[in-house]
Amino acid sequence: MREKVIPALALGALAATGALAQDAPKAPEAPKAVARAEARTPRMAILDIDRVWNESLLGKSYVAQLQKTQSELESVRTKKETELKKMSDEIKALEEDLEKQKSILSQEIFEKKQKDIAKKQRDAQDYVTDGREEVAKLQQKLQQDQQVLQSEFLQKVQPYIEAVGKEKGLDIILHKQAALLMTNKDFDISQEVIVKVDDAEKAKGAKGAAAAAPAAPKPATGPVAKPVPSPSPKP
Repeated sequence: MREKVIPALALGALAATGALAQDAPKAPEAPKAVARAEARTPRMAILDIDRVWNESLLGKSYVAQLQKTQSELESVRTKKETELKKMSDEIKALEEDLEKQKSILSQEIFEKKQKDIAKKQRDAQDYVTDGREEVAKLQQKLQQDQQVLQSEFLQKVQPYIEAVGKEKGLDIILHKQAALLMTNKDFDISQEVIVKVDDAEKAKGAKGAAAAAPAAPKPATGPVAKPVPSPSPKP
């Protein structure tokens, strides 16, 4: 994940106006150097988008999708390695057996066994080539899926990042990796973004569950049948 993360997320720096109250009398125009000194310092915060990706419900859903492709890749790789080892062991056993029988076999049979071993070696090499191609395709698919899902994730969390920035009156939000040093964790808004993303996902899940719930049966409109009395014991 680290190498795929965008270097910075900025909501945009608001222009420093340094405006005074409208009702106050207009002050004489200050020199440019003084005006720059009076401009307020932009309010900034840090966002760890990796943390939002790994800890939020939305991010975890994307991670689960990528893990599915990753598991498929590992399964294919393990299967290929196991089968190749089996083929290699078989070839080695045939070579050792042929070496032992070399003195007692006819030239014709010896050469036939050599050809059989050579064919198995070519088959093993073809298997290696095909396996590498299959693994490479899965790796490429994993990388493409990761890029697509991360881009989609960033688009979905952007409104929540902006919402937190607006609530806090921030001018600039930087990615954690863009900050050389952060000594005060109070400037980290990652947890607040995660809360907003999770709240939205929970609300979406609750809405979907309510829509999927079966409708309650309508009450009967006809006459209600009287309960049948239990039979009395005979004397």
